[in-house]
Amino acid sequence: MNRKLICTLLLLGAAQAADAAPTLPLPPPSAVAEPSLLSRPIGAIVANADIQARLLAGRGEIQLNGRLSAYLRVPDPKRYPNMMEVRGLNIAYFGVPQEAITGIKPRGKATGVLGFAADPEKPQYLKYDPQSGIVYGTVVGQIDLPQFAELAPAIGDEKGDDFRTRSQRATMRVQFALDDKANLYDKREGVEKRRSTMDMEIATAPDYDLRVSDYRIAIERFPVDVEIGWFPVIEVAQRLCVQPVRIGQLTVSGFPPVFQFNFSGDGLAFGKPGAITQWNKADVVFEWRDWMTVWNSSYMAFSLGESAALRAEVDVDDCVEVFFVDTFTPSVFWGGGATYSSGLAAAKIISTDQNAANGIDLTHLAHELGHALSLKHPGSGTAKDGSTGTLMCPSGFNNDNPTINSQQNKDRVSNPLLTFALKVVTAGPDCTNSATCGACP
Repeated sequence: MNRKLICTLLLLGAAQAADAAPTLPLPPPSAVAEPSLLSRPIGAIVANADIQARLLAGRGEIQLNGRLSAYLRVPDPKRYPNMMEVRGLNIAYFGVPQEAITGIKPRGKATGVLGFAADPEKPQYLKYDPQSGIVYGTVVGQIDLPQFAELAPAIGDEKGDDFRTRSQRATMRVQFALDDKANLYDKREGVEKRRSTMDMEIATAPDYDLRVSDYRIAIERFPVDVEIGWFPVIEVAQRLCVQPVRIGQLTVSGFPPVFQFNFSGDGLAFGKPGAITQWNKADVVFEWRDWMTVWNSSYMAFSLGESAALRAEVDVDDCVEVFFVDTFTPSVFWGGGATYSSGLAAAKIISTDQNAANGIDLTHLAHELGHALSLKHPGSGTAKDGSTGTLMCPSGFNNDNPTINSQQNKDRVSNPLLTFALKVVTAGPDCTNSATCGACP
């Protein structure tokens, strides 16, 4: 079959999938005119659950296991009745056979994490029926898989430390019924828990650039505890797992022989306080795993050509890996570190301990984690831009990013591995957006 015919068939399949997909319920015209439906929200709904699903691809069917985390905001019912805004809807399936999705044997690990995240670049809404207690609608998002980085080249930004991997567009049909049908608007203080039953299905369209056909993920109906909190006392935190990776080296000297172990990784203790401080302002909390070690001393003095090999050394489905090498050769490339598959479940960071040795790049790790959370450098012209004057400003080698974070950065954070939790309100970001945070240095 020739390339032109394949392209035509894929495009026809995409059009048919789009026609078949249910339409996204939109707010009334008066609400669309505002930047966000919930400029005056009254509450938040958070749900976390382990889930099972059936992957329906080609002629096969595969059982998947993963987790869901969702965050909806409740508007003032007098202004916007019977509506919910989707602030986050993340699904991660672990140990997915990648060839079942792509039809191509991976060059690397056979299995990987399949992530779905609701599109953070535009407002999305679900409908709420207060009489039945049902919330329903369709959410547009993206699916990512580690193998996608093999099928389409990564796109680097002009600053050189943020590499984007192509993802596949998808729609998710969502419906959940609250077992307690009491109106959501009746109780407005503290935190309450309700039992719910969720029913969901993900549908994709063929993607010619990735050479991936369409498939469906039928999520089995499952019970979940839903937490409802009321503003302004309650807010929502996001949690992300981080897996540090160091390089191990064994040296032998003298007679009788003396064995000595050396490890990279000084950059973690150096950069961790800045990452915690800056992202706490945006209610992002990191779960730091214990060290994993790669026993290959050639990575100690790391060169640009070793990037793919190093990233393939450790692949943890439920965490963002951060690889710490001793030195970059030459020191200045990437400005001290880089992030691959930014904003996706497969995101990985490579950093050099020279940041710690120089004692200057206190927010370097926080900056790279911002890329893993989907934020770009200011000025790229997309809805994922970080704010000027904040830690997302590019710095270059041996320079620090501003020790400032913004509400805009907080609102634009996205990654399928993020989970949500209600918390008591604490101090927030330093500024609102690029207009109030100032210019980049």
